[in-house]
Amino acid sequence: MSLTLVPEDVAARVHAFAPQRVFDPALAPRYPSEALRNGRTAEIQHSVTVNAEGAVKDTKIVSSGVSAEFAEAVLDYVRKSKYITGRRDGVPVEGVYEGKCIFTA
Repeated sequence: MSLTLVPEDVAARVHAFAPQRVFDPALAPRYPSEALRNGRTAEIQHSVTVNAEGAVKDTKIVSSGVSAEFAEAVLDYVRKSKYITGRRDGVPVEGVYEGKCIFTA
C-alpha cells in the first residue's frame, strides 16, 4: 500500500496568488488501518483556505463518495501542514490551496 500526495496546479492557474503547502514527510496522512488491512484505495481531492498569516482557515473534501476514515486522515493532514501564503504586490493575501491524496494498494 502506498500514499501519493499531488499538489494541484489548478489553484495556481486560477489564482496567481494561491498559497503553497510546505511538504513535511513527518506529517503525511496515515493510511487508515482498516482500509489498509482490507486493501481499500481512495483518491481524495481537497482544498484548504489559508489566511494572510499562513494559518488554515477552512478545509474541504472536494471529492464525492469518500469514506469517513479517508476523509479524516486527509483533513487531519491538511490542518497540521504548514503553508506559504500567496502575495500580491509583496503583501501576504488569503488564498485557496488545492491538492490530492492518493491511497493505493
